[in-house]
Amino acid sequence: MVDYGKALDNVWEKMDRLFFRGEFKPEQESDVQAFLYHGLLGRLCRHDIKPINLHTEQTFPGVGRVDLNVNYRPFIEIKLLSRKYSYKSNQWRSRVEILEEDARKLEKYVERTKSEKPEFLIRHPVLAIWNRKAGHHEGISEDLCKKLDKFKQRMGEQNIVVMYGPKKHR
Repeated sequence: MVDYGKALDNVWEKMDRLFFRGEFKPEQESDVQAFLYHGLLGRLCRHDIKPINLHTEQTFPGVGRVDLNVNYRPFIEIKLLSRKYSYKSNQWRSRVEILEEDARKLEKYVERTKSEKPEFLIRHPVLAIWNRKAGHHEGISEDLCKKLDKFKQRMGEQNIVVMYGPKKHR
């Protein structure tokens, strides 16, 4: 069985590395989407995984539009954190509401497919968060990392994987 999660981890780490080297500077959500699409496709092709049905922005009944999909199943919802937010109390709460809305979309998919047993099923869709405000020398601030870690833990309880960056790998 293909480990799409591991493939995504590898692509995400590469995106972080290129960001910190100043070679990748996403300005829009579609920049992150394109990077993930290209990276996943390359990894899956190298391992001769067939068929590879990787699609962007597909709409699912009762779920909505999801940014990146594998084999016609929601896989990754991408959210770009804007420069206009300071991530202090009120602004952070409003941002979390937006993130939770995207997570609910993925949660609906998990709930609707619990009883399904198709050949391919993603049990843990991903909410991928990229902070556009981060500088290429430091990445996400320690304060924002703590907030995102709490959010990640809460979403994990709902079978939603949360990834965020850019953050330096320790």
